[in-house]
Amino acid sequence: AATAVEGWTFVGWAASKVAETTNKPTYYSPGQTLTVNSNTTVYAVYKATQGGSGSTETVYERVTSTPSSWAGDYVITSDASASYVLKGLSGNRVSYETASNGGAAAFSSTGMTLEGTTLKNVSSQYVFTAAASGSYFSFKNKSTGTYLANYRNVLYTYSSLSTSYCRWTPTVSGGAVTMKNTASSSYPYMAYSNSVFQMVKSSSTVCLWKAATAAAGTTVYATSPSAGSTQPTEPDPEPTVTYTVSFSVPSGVSAVASQTVTAGQSVTLPAAGAPSGYTLLGWVTGTYNNASSRPSSVFTGSYTPTANVTFNALYSCTAASGSTVYELVTSAPSNWAGNYVVTYGNSSSLYALKGLSGNTKYESTSAGGAATLSASGMTLSGTTLSNVSDAYVFTVAASGSYYSFKNKSTGTYLASRSNYLYSYTSLSTSYCRWTPSMSGGTVTLKNTASNKYPYLAFSSRGYFMINSSASGVYLWKETAGGSSTTVYTTVIN
Repeated sequence: AATAVEGWTFVGWAASKVAETTNKPTYYSPGQTLTVNSNTTVYAVYKATQGGSGSTETVYERVTSTPSSWAGDYVITSDASASYVLKGLSGNRVSYETASNGGAAAFSSTGMTLEGTTLKNVSSQYVFTAAASGSYFSFKNKSTGTYLANYRNVLYTYSSLSTSYCRWTPTVSGGAVTMKNTASSSYPYMAYSNSVFQMVKSSSTVCLWKAATAAAGTTVYATSPSAGSTQPTEPDPEPTVTYTVSFSVPSGVSAVASQTVTAGQSVTLPAAGAPSGYTLLGWVTGTYNNASSRPSSVFTGSYTPTANVTFNALYSCTAASGSTVYELVTSAPSNWAGNYVVTYGNSSSLYALKGLSGNTKYESTSAGGAATLSASGMTLSGTTLSNVSDAYVFTVAASGSYYSFKNKSTGTYLASRSNYLYSYTSLSTSYCRWTPSMSGGTVTLKNTASNKYPYLAFSSRGYFMINSSASGVYLWKETAGGSSTTVYTTVIN
């Protein structure tokens, strides 16, 4: 290190003298190694800031090494000289690869200034906010609000964040940055050529410049500054200003840790747990208690605080209004779990399977395990059953790779034991496991307990087990009739 001159800061050693200049010269920082083959004189390089009166400004420093986090604000240029600058475009699926759209601006037209590895006087139309999107990053223009996307091997704008097309992996390569998109294996890299930013097949680089806070004014460099010159002394550094972003969630939801950042930096808004029946939409600064309208400002992705702030988790909940009905199952669902009515037949002459109490055999007519439509009190209209009491409702739940059928009224399970159909008071993994399958518009219910009489069937004497799947039954799945209402809330009791 060298002794500092009043008003100047020592920054390193240069191989030749440097007259006062705003262009950052080539020099070796303290701690770097310089290899010489003969007697060599090196010159101490100093820097100072002219103007600014001690205030600060946002500048953009060229990224030459991998940052601890890619989140933040960036300018994207074609090269280290910032010959062309990527500009935000408005609208959805607007191509950057059409020169007339104006997605590449010549540096001289941007109003920016370049001082060494620093860009100054940058307007928001050239600034893209990088925010974590899973294990990747999105880039959103601060002026237009649109995202950079790779759609069908073309560099586009997207008006909303698409996890298919708007995910990028920035990587430092040789002092520049490769911007790789996950949407395509054919044209995955951002590049610049022929006056446009575009997607190319092989690895190509651009330059990223990250937002930073610096003393306002013009930085000058020299090897022979004079003490007491017209250059102002560097003011004492301003105290670091930090803001804390806190997160409030309802009782019963795991707490979310607060985040503290330096002024000008952004935070990535986290996910939060959601109580059963609720969906997390994002974060709001107010409180809402089952509001009928969605709040206008719901924050997701990244957020740059300007003061300490507390966010409340905002949830939506959709509730059905009207009575519960049961719709005829005509195709196999992806998941059989739910509430069902089981019948033989699907017309006015149907018989409904009824829950029995205790460990009871169904194959005795006197047990009462089968009821006609009129006896059940249900109403049939087309493919819909209504006015269904719990005695005829069976809750289907996964049991390993099979399903159990539990009656809502009696709490007993359907079981097959010794080739007979039974009710069971507790869930037996030996006798109460069933496999439902669609076959010709009906459902076969196969039990795992017997390989002689594995199928549920019906005859005039009631429900029983048979040795072939020829006799199918009908399942009617519970659904909410009428309309639905969605509410928005930060308060969940």
